[in-house]
Amino acid sequence: MGSDMLQLASKKVQLILFRGKQTPHLFQSAIITITMRQKVRYSYIVIALLVPLSTQAALNCGQSVAQIVSAQGKVESQQPDSNTWLNIEAHNELCPGDKIRTGKHSRATLQMRNESVITLEQATTLIFPPPFDDTPKWLAYLREGTAFFRSRQPQNLEVQTPFVNAVHEGTEFLVSVNSGQTAVTVFDGQVRAYNAMGSAQIKPGFIGVTPQGKKPYLQALLIKPEDAVQWALYYPPLLDYKKFLAPNTSPSQQQTVKSQLLENFDTAIPSNQQDNGFLATKASLLLSVGRADEAQQLIGQILERDPKNSEAFALQAIIAVSKNRQDEALALAQKAVGNNVKSSAALLALSYAYQVLFKLPEALQAAQAALQQEPTSALVLARISELQLSLGERDQGLAAAQQARNADPALARTQTVLGFAYLAQVNTQFAQEAFQQAISIDSSDPLAWLGWALTDIRTGKLESGKQKLETAANLDPNNAVIRSYLGKAHFELRNPDYAETEFKLAKANDSKDPTPWFYDAILKQSTNRPVAALHDMQQAMDLNDNRAVYRSRFLLDQDAAVRGTGLGRIYNDLGFNDVANRQAIKSLALDPGNYSAQRLLSDSSSNQPRQEVTRASALLQSQLLQSVNLNPVQPRLAYTDLNIPKSVGPAEVGFNEYNKVFERDNYRITNTTSYGSNNLIGNEAVLSGIANKLSYSFGQLHYENDGYRANNDIKHDLYNAFLQYEFSPKFNVQAEYRRRDTEHGDLQQKGDMSDFNADYRRKLGQDTYRLGATFAPTQHSKWLTSFIYANRNEFLNSFSYLSSSAKNSGYQLESAYLLEYERFNLTVGSSRYSYDIQNQWNSSNPFLCSILGCQLTNTNDTQNSGYVYSNIKLLDNLTATGGVSYDSYNDSQANNLTIERANPKFGLLWQFNKELLFRLAVFDTLKSPIIVNQQLQPMQIAGFNQFFDDGNGTQATQYAIGMDYHPNQNWYTGIELYTRDIRFPYLQGSMFLFEPRTENLYRFYVNWIIHEHWLMNSGFRYEDFHATGVSTPKAVATAYLPTSLRFFHEIGVFAELRGTYINQQVDTLSGGDPSFSTDFYLVDAAIGYRLPKQYGIFSLEADNLLDNRFKFRDRAFQTNEIRTSDITPAQTFMARFTFNF
Repeated sequence: MGSDMLQLASKKVQLILFRGKQTPHLFQSAIITITMRQKVRYSYIVIALLVPLSTQAALNCGQSVAQIVSAQGKVESQQPDSNTWLNIEAHNELCPGDKIRTGKHSRATLQMRNESVITLEQATTLIFPPPFDDTPKWLAYLREGTAFFRSRQPQNLEVQTPFVNAVHEGTEFLVSVNSGQTAVTVFDGQVRAYNAMGSAQIKPGFIGVTPQGKKPYLQALLIKPEDAVQWALYYPPLLDYKKFLAPNTSPSQQQTVKSQLLENFDTAIPSNQQDNGFLATKASLLLSVGRADEAQQLIGQILERDPKNSEAFALQAIIAVSKNRQDEALALAQKAVGNNVKSSAALLALSYAYQVLFKLPEALQAAQAALQQEPTSALVLARISELQLSLGERDQGLAAAQQARNADPALARTQTVLGFAYLAQVNTQFAQEAFQQAISIDSSDPLAWLGWALTDIRTGKLESGKQKLETAANLDPNNAVIRSYLGKAHFELRNPDYAETEFKLAKANDSKDPTPWFYDAILKQSTNRPVAALHDMQQAMDLNDNRAVYRSRFLLDQDAAVRGTGLGRIYNDLGFNDVANRQAIKSLALDPGNYSAQRLLSDSSSNQPRQEVTRASALLQSQLLQSVNLNPVQPRLAYTDLNIPKSVGPAEVGFNEYNKVFERDNYRITNTTSYGSNNLIGNEAVLSGIANKLSYSFGQLHYENDGYRANNDIKHDLYNAFLQYEFSPKFNVQAEYRRRDTEHGDLQQKGDMSDFNADYRRKLGQDTYRLGATFAPTQHSKWLTSFIYANRNEFLNSFSYLSSSAKNSGYQLESAYLLEYERFNLTVGSSRYSYDIQNQWNSSNPFLCSILGCQLTNTNDTQNSGYVYSNIKLLDNLTATGGVSYDSYNDSQANNLTIERANPKFGLLWQFNKELLFRLAVFDTLKSPIIVNQQLQPMQIAGFNQFFDDGNGTQATQYAIGMDYHPNQNWYTGIELYTRDIRFPYLQGSMFLFEPRTENLYRFYVNWIIHEHWLMNSGFRYEDFHATGVSTPKAVATAYLPTSLRFFHEIGVFAELRGTYINQQVDTLSGGDPSFSTDFYLVDAAIGYRLPKQYGIFSLEADNLLDNRFKFRDRAFQTNEIRTSDITPAQTFMARFTFNF
């Protein structure tokens, strides 16, 4: 090489390595004392910088076998017709016959066209020979070194080595080849190793060893799996080597210098000038290519020189973080900070140590302390942004990410967190550009690949996103978060076996992360294993401070569709409605703005008598609080008086059965069709989807049933259209239109089957318009606004000689403010309800007209309300609820009814220990003239229902106490009692009077998991009603004693057999309906099949299987709307088909 080139090389090295006179650095003296030999070495660096394109491998084949997705250090390829090794980089492709090798301190990750992913360690050579004959197998010949293979396609890849061949069966395994033997280590699945001397089946936890000239044999894996692949792990950046480079060094130059430094670091500086700072920087660079063993040696040297060196302990903490040794990582990081509280590296290490323990606020505080030491550090700013996004602080996260990018756009981590910040804003185009830029700078960063994958998935490219998640998993095999998201992708692609494998590995990689347990529970429920799903869900809740897990600890994406409804589906399958309710109320006591807990409350109320208002209102609140999602809005759920019979047990399929675990641009069609006795025909279909920031749902329901006796028929036609748009993560709006047409006869059960009105007919047509908005100005606060307008036309034929027609219209305007902190939350709201009624009686009997007044009458009901509620965590296990509402109610009928009333509220939740929960509550209520039985006021106090479908203006005081006991994962039991003292308004002549009433409820429940496939539910419910006025009946006492046995099997079959003993006594006024007492026993049954891969459910159901005829009085005398009983005095059968597309 000529002297001109040497001078150019020397200048170029100084340009790259010398930062200037004002900031001394460890390379400065090295440049002064550079020798001719060192100049030649650095001239090689310069040549690599000046002519990188001249040494890139070209693709000359028709179809490649693999693509390089990540290349670190020196990675080269050789084509079959050439003896020259050429440098290759990320995005280059390999052809049949090509060879690839990695140099010292180098590694590469390849994605094969058959979706297998391979990561090569340093000093590894791999060859892709053409397949033999017409075999479908893909071949890879590992000549020397170590490679980590991942593939979920059985028999799709055969790995050949000099001493043995390995055929995998959908697995993850490591192959190492040296001069004397081949070793195959299996982490998941199994591998068959064979040669001419014999074969061996290798399963997880074992190594198949094949010495030269001998058959394979097995030996136990004596080290932890994470140690076996520690060279393939990703270690978060801690020390930025670029601080030693000159300003304005381009990203490509930086990466090239990094590669050269890794290969020649020891000779870059004279040995007598290799201080602790040099050793720490070298150790950090070695960690960037997975050389933890070599880095540990250097750290040991540092600690020999300086036993309290802060950076050395910080680096050890990062190694422990990457190996998921959480407690060890925290101890080392705290020691690092203790030795030097001003070390930004130590504080960053502490931040990572807190994060793996899921202490995100503490992690953010540590990163912010690091920023105080280095205010312009791009690495620290990027870390702060990452944590702010994880905590839901999207605006702050975006600002910090932009600041980090501006500080150092050539740092891959700054681009990565900026991508996540854009993704949180649903700005997918900018997010994708940032992730791609990050990968172009550092293709080995798994977080960037994860972000790019989530961006692809959010825009509807699920398969592409899954492939990128596979790459991320190979780049960091021990990362539980990536494993969980890869499992979710397989779940979305209807590959439950692959999904379960990834969740299993995620649990093994990080036993303290609730995320894989939660999603594995959703998966197991979808494959007809609700008992296993419940156990996984309970583990997830235990790992998340015993709260119901509605969201991953990794909050940089959204999956709202599943978090709220999937949990309820598990409990519903099992029949554990009380358990679900307790989980919901405990979560809402801590976080009233949790839309997932509101949805769980709604679902758990769906099968509970007299909780229709709670079910519908909690659903409304959940919808207002949710982000855009793929959840179908079923037309039936907004109504509380459809009187459609409930199904038996798990055959009751809500459309939340088929939730997606990713929010992404997509659509779905779900349809349920039913046929049954008494000419029952039913159909409900919904089209729902997401398009960028818009979600939509359009649905229809048709139902008709002739009933079990004459004039007991009912017919519904329902339609709805729902739109939601997210202007920003802080503000979204939604609009909904509903149409209802209903016609029915006399639906009430008054005792004897023959006691009905043959002339009674009712027709109803209603249009409902709803607008809603949610604004979250801060992380801790939300504003909810709801406006509902409805108009209804109703025709009622009471008798052959008497009918009425009514036109009703009104609105509900409500607003609520939610303020939430860890130990305290506040809900403040107000509402106005106004309801106009135009009614006219018609009769051919003049006498009746003289009494009723056969002319048009106009009345108006209004109510203005305000309320405040607060939940205060007095102790870690004791939460008190206090509040008050003030209502001003006016009914303009006759001489007007005006009620102005303050309603105090008090409740207590005492988690005595892990197994035992005590609840008590005392509160007053006033029944509002709400139009659609949906409102924003909190529905429950300490798990006790506040609002019932009483007559408008009903005043009540309720006293309640309950206890729930959960001794182990297979037993749940509880008891509750309440009494309601009621003042019921009724019109007598032109005066409103109040009738005293009393309602008492005593009940207990038992849920017992007998076996993985069997469970039993039982309980007792006693309802006692008394009225001391003009009402009939005067008293009704009803006892229910249900017991059911449910069966589930993973092949998809489920069944239930249920028996219910009922005893009832009815006392009526003299001259009215007759009094009676009755007792009887009902048997119901169901059998069904859940189709594979969430395609649907088929069920056959039988109510009153023994065709028992009986007297019974339903609850219609207690309700404002017409509502029938769930039991029928006649045998009925029904077949139900649900399909999900």
